[in-house]
Amino acid sequence: MIGRFRDLMAVTEDFSCLLADHPRYTYSVTDSIRSVGARAQKVCGPAYTVRTRGVDLSAVFTSLEEAPPGSVLVIDAQANQSAAFTGERVCLRAAERGLVGIIIDGCCRDVEGITRLGFPVYARGSHPAPAPRTGTGMVGVPVVCGGAVVQPGDLVAADASGIVVAPAGGLEELYAAITSAADSGAGTPYQ
Repeated sequence: MIGRFRDLMAVTEDFSCLLADHPRYTYSVTDSIRSVGARAQKVCGPAYTVRTRGVDLSAVFTSLEEAPPGSVLVIDAQANQSAAFTGERVCLRAAERGLVGIIIDGCCRDVEGITRLGFPVYARGSHPAPAPRTGTGMVGVPVVCGGAVVQPGDLVAADASGIVVAPAGGLEELYAAITSAADSGAGTPYQ
């Protein structure tokens, strides 16, 4: 099912808008979390969730080794902007492991390095100091990211227009609603 959404994303401008046009099946993340770097890169994949504790980065490093390829790391740093929860080194490892993007309800660092890598990162902002690793936090648990509840495995899509979450249990229905609207020529419900 995720592959169908990725195929649809490849041929759709403002893919997040297409998903958000079906609010019965999706949730939008606050626009305070934006793409890092000069140009937003599209992201679409199942969420691998991370909940940090305070400014502890340990769970992020755990997730880098546990998340399946094709996943989007969704990091609930509780909107903490006093430290960075990802940077160039984390993005490099994520890319090596086949992850497709990182979305942080918190800050990142190494913006120029992340931009050079071309790895999609969405964050509330940047902060030059890294969060320490002290061994706390959790992975694979429900999180809140920008006001939206994200469960492990939910579809997460991001682009220049924003970030949308679609619960895993409703993906078939969402895809059917999108293709039905397109097949009927009706467009989206709000056009």
